[in-house]
Amino acid sequence: MAFLKFILLLFVAGLIALIFIAYSFYKRIHDTAKEFHKQMNGQQRQPQNRTYGEQEGVVDPRDPDKANQKIIPKDEGEYVDYEEEK
Repeated sequence: MAFLKFILLLFVAGLIALIFIAYSFYKRIHDTAKEFHKQMNGQQRQPQNRTYGEQEGVVDPRDPDKANQKIIPKDEGEYVDYEEEK
C-alpha cells in the first residue's frame, strides 16, 4: 500500500512539474510574440525614409548616425600591392 502511495505521489509531482514547464514555455512564447508585435507596430507608425544624394530613387530608412557610420575600419582594407607579369 505504501508503494502505491509513493507511485501516486511521484505521478502527481511529475504532473505538476510538467504543467509548470508547459506554462513557462507558453508564457515565454507569448511574451516574445507580444514584444515582436509591439516593435512591428512601432515601426509602421513612423516610417523615416530619407533620401541621400541627388538621386531621388535612393531611400535609406536608417537614422543619419547609422547611415554615416563606416562599415570597414581604416586599419582594414582591400588594397593589394601587385606587380604586373609579362
